Amino acid sequence: VRRKKRQLSGNQSEEIVPLRAIRDELGMTQAEFAVAIGLDPSTVSRCERGLSEPNFTILQLKRLCKLTGKT
Repeated sequence: VRRKKRQLSGNQSEEIVPLRAIRDELGMTQAEFAVAIGLDPSTVSRCERGLSEPNFTILQLKRLCKLTGKT
């Protein structure tokens, strides 16, 4: 999975894993991925193209963690 770094204030940064990389690793289509985590497929498409950033609810984050095996 390709990770990106985003600079925060000061010397801090955070690693970002693009949704597309996660979805590709899971072998899912945009529609399958969207349904699995409770998003609209058009939202996944916009996020993958960099037109918007995901704004997940707690439930959607839990579903994403379950899909990826992260707790």
